[in-house]
Amino acid sequence: MNLSELVRTGKLDFVLLQPIDAQFTTSVRRFGIDSLVNAFVGILIVCYALHRIRVLPSIGQIVLYLATVLIGVSLHYAVMFGLSTVSFWSVRAQGVIYGYYNIMNLARYPDVVFKGLAKFLFSWVLPVMVVTNVPARVLIHAGETPWRFVGHLVLVSFMMILLSRLVWRAALNHYSSASS
Repeated sequence: MNLSELVRTGKLDFVLLQPIDAQFTTSVRRFGIDSLVNAFVGILIVCYALHRIRVLPSIGQIVLYLATVLIGVSLHYAVMFGLSTVSFWSVRAQGVIYGYYNIMNLARYPDVVFKGLAKFLFSWVLPVMVVTNVPARVLIHAGETPWRFVGHLVLVSFMMILLSRLVWRAALNHYSSASS
């Protein structure tokens, strides 16, 4: 979220001078404890929902669920970071990030709601649906692991991480520091 501020104020110059990967430093520069609180609340909601629908997942399902959640988080990070690199070409990129958060609200709905072009867009181009739908499927479908969906999540996550890294590199090549 703060990449545009680093670029605009010139503080990115100091990040680039450090002997560690600049994308990593930029990504973990700020950490909010509110994220841990949100994660804890999310865990409570998942446990309550499983209790209400009377689903008792196996240990394997829970492990695969946690793995798909981590892959989903990496996908979410890659898309958000890739969009934040717009700040290298514009004055403020927060509008793009806030727009992405609004689109992320679509992830609350099951993917079966979407058809045609919308399903393709939100599954492959801006893959917000797979971030939440795949882990939910893994946890709820007892006895049958939806490997096709897990594979989709892994593939699209890998593609987005690679794409965000390429966009980051292109943005750094475009960057001329604050003093220029």
